[in-house]
Amino acid sequence: MKKRLAGITTFLTVSAIVGTLTVNAKPGVINNIEIKDVKNAVASVEKAAKTVVETAAAAVPMETKEVAVAADKKTASTASEKKVQTTAADSAVPAASATTKSTSTASASSSTSKNTASTSSKTTTTATTTTSTASEPAPATTSSSGILTSGNAQVDINSISNGIVRVKYPHSSSLKIKVKIALGSSSYMYSHYSTTGYETYPLQMGNGNYTITVYENVGGTSYTAAAKFDVTLEDSSRVFLNSIQLINWNSSTNAVVKAREIASAYGSDEAKAKAIHDFLSSYMSYDSAKASSVSSGYIPNISSVYASGSGICYDFASTYAAMLRSVGIPTKLIMGYSSNVTGYHAWNKVYLNGSWVVVDNSYDSQAKALGQSPEWIKSSSLYNGQKEY
Repeated sequence: MKKRLAGITTFLTVSAIVGTLTVNAKPGVINNIEIKDVKNAVASVEKAAKTVVETAAAAVPMETKEVAVAADKKTASTASEKKVQTTAADSAVPAASATTKSTSTASASSSTSKNTASTSSKTTTTATTTTSTASEPAPATTSSSGILTSGNAQVDINSISNGIVRVKYPHSSSLKIKVKIALGSSSYMYSHYSTTGYETYPLQMGNGNYTITVYENVGGTSYTAAAKFDVTLEDSSRVFLNSIQLINWNSSTNAVVKAREIASAYGSDEAKAKAIHDFLSSYMSYDSAKASSVSSGYIPNISSVYASGSGICYDFASTYAAMLRSVGIPTKLIMGYSSNVTGYHAWNKVYLNGSWVVVDNSYDSQAKALGQSPEWIKSSSLYNGQKEY
């Protein structure tokens, strides 16, 4: 590459000399002024060529990285190459906040109010590329108790009929672990925090054959496969009723106890969902200070969020999902973007009357604080989900 670039420099310099002489020369004569012109032209072209060379040379490592990443993706399923790359997007925290207008009382589904987002927790750092190879993870074995084992990793499939699996990978607290859940070309990457116990993950991409891969960090943003499992989901209808890593609750969670209390006064799922929404969007307030300081990889602790009565959009969406799931209403936590906000956002989709509808509690909480009365079901055209849990 360097030889090729040097050749380009030489070519450009010679071309400049020839061009200058061709323009200025008289038959058999080259005067001092013309020599000075040639020198100036050479110096100018050499400087420009040097810039071209340096720019091209600087681009080479980036091009190499891009090729390496593409090659890695292409061969990730082979036995000889078990490395993956992660980026900050894998653990970005939705924390968008609303700046609503207090001069009108309009439906949030048709509102033109824009939100100001806290983007401090969302980075755009690109992963570096390194070389890492490993042997094929040990084949998974199944015990009579419904536990799959591969190397040091275990997957509990006893609740797979509910659309969830539980993964355990004992490791030191200093070692970063990722769990990838894949169905065909679609996948979700999670940080696995428990060093001794199980974490629960949803199989939310529909029915089919899933691959679960556990990765160990080998430096920087590079991970190598430590265990691999294949599981099959035949009925995805109950996926969005469970407690999972990002929506972690049980029957004694304070927000869940409140949800049962509210729901007991209503008959239909729609009435229950609206009553819980109305309560939560009035009870909780948006925490701007938290939005500006929240760390990458943050996961809501629903009990703590509910007790504090405030949070970011992620907190609202996780809490509402737990409350509705606990009373038997399928609810998704969605991450992505909305024309009502600027930045990464979180909201919910609730299964009511045979279809999924959009509910945005954090937006409504802020609108109510300004004296507005937003419609609780939003226009889906204003929301663009990137991930769902």
